[in-house]
Amino acid sequence: MTVRAIETRAESWYSANRLMLNRDKTQKIVFSTASDVGAGVPDAALLGVVLDSKLCWSSHVEMVRRRLSSHIFLLRQIKRITTENVQLSVYFALIHSQLSYGVVLWGNSGAAVRLFRLQKRSVRIVAGAAPRETS
Repeated sequence: MTVRAIETRAESWYSANRLMLNRDKTQKIVFSTASDVGAGVPDAALLGVVLDSKLCWSSHVEMVRRRLSSHIFLLRQIKRITTENVQLSVYFALIHSQLSYGVVLWGNSGAAVRLFRLQKRSVRIVAGAAPRETS
C-alpha cells in the first residue's frame, strides 16, 4: 500500500467519525519493514521521542547524543568550581533524565550503546576517574 493510499484511508476514517484533521499540527509516518513503504517520509516526533518508519531509533539516539554532549561539556566545566553533590544533582537533572526518558522504547536498539558510553563518561567526570577507568 502506498503512502498516499494510507493518507486517503486515514482521511476517510476522520471524516466517517466526524473529526477534523489539522494538517498544520499533523505528522505522518508509516511503520513498515518493507524498503519501499515509508521511504522519503521524514521522522516524526511524539512527546519528545523521534520515530522513524523502521523503528531503528538512530534519529532519536542522535538527538539525545547531541544533547548529552553539551551537558557533559557543562558537567566538565562545573567540576572545577562545585562540590560532588552539586555535580551529582547536575548529572541527574541533565544527563540521567535524558537517558531514562523513553528508554523502554529505544534502549534495546543497537544505536543505544553510543548513549550509554556517554553516560559512563559523565559518571567518570563526577567521580574524578580517569577516562579509561572502568565505571
